[in-house]
Amino acid sequence: MKGNLESVSILLDFGAEVRVVNLKGQTPISRLVALLVRGLGTEREDSCFDLLHRAIGHFELRKNGSMPWEVTRDQQLCEKLTRLCSAPGTLQTLSRYAVRRSLGVRFLPEAVKQLPLPTCLKEYVLLLS
Repeated sequence: MKGNLESVSILLDFGAEVRVVNLKGQTPISRLVALLVRGLGTEREDSCFDLLHRAIGHFELRKNGSMPWEVTRDQQLCEKLTRLCSAPGTLQTLSRYAVRRSLGVRFLPEAVKQLPLPTCLKEYVLLLS
């Protein structure tokens, strides 16, 4: 709930789905954005947001083309999120998401180690670069 960077990192290492939705219809990124909008975010939450963004490739917060009203109250955050939501995910970032998802729920550092890929690509898939 608070965007605990270590917890998010461990969950991602074990193949957690970043597009999962809770009972309130919130994804990890939308829940984190709600925290940032309230001014409760710190540098650690920003780092957590960046990690989730790298893991997901592309995300959408807009409803009917507009940002939620809560987000529009913080102009700097709204501009940042609008830029991120407006830009389509690159083939590279979307491929990383697809590879991570195809590996399933398991310890990804071990699974990726077995892939016939150069080290730089393995690090990219593991969100290390």
